[in-house]
Amino acid sequence: MWHPLLNLLIGTFSVFLFACVMHWRLLRKRSLRASRLHRACLRRR
Repeated sequence: MWHPLLNLLIGTFSVFLFACVMHWRLLRKRSLRASRLHRACLRRR
């Protein structure tokens, strides 16, 4: 039995994780530009 808030939290976390994975791939291609965004992503945690 899923709780609505828990389901929303899992959905938000999955989207955040997907964004971080996509950003990490972009980081390899453009290391200098994306490094600032990646540091901001790590600071949020």
